[in-house]
Amino acid sequence: MAFVATYALTGGATGPVHATGLDMLTLVPVTITFGGSDTYVTGGYDVVLPDAVSEQKLEAIILTDPFDGTREWRWDGSKTSPKLLAYDAFATEEGNATSIASVVLSLILVLKH
Repeated sequence: MAFVATYALTGGATGPVHATGLDMLTLVPVTITFGGSDTYVTGGYDVVLPDAVSEQKLEAIILTDPFDGTREWRWDGSKTSPKLLAYDAFATEEGNATSIASVVLSLILVLKH
């Protein structure tokens, strides 16, 4: 089941932040807003890179505020097929078909060129 989520690249006209060093990294602030009828699927929400940065390699996902009021969200650590997992107050993954309607997540994508 696919989620209907809106990705909004935040940061306005200034765009992503680039860091230099041994590797060129790009930090991209993103807001994900789930639709009014979205439900959680056991195993997590697939993260798809926004078109503007889809050709870069994912290094990490940082959830700037992992709590949505009733649950905690975590990145599963995968760089090739990343997922966001939701956990309830008992630190158990949310049940299948749990409503996540109108949940807004803010995160930073750490990308490598």
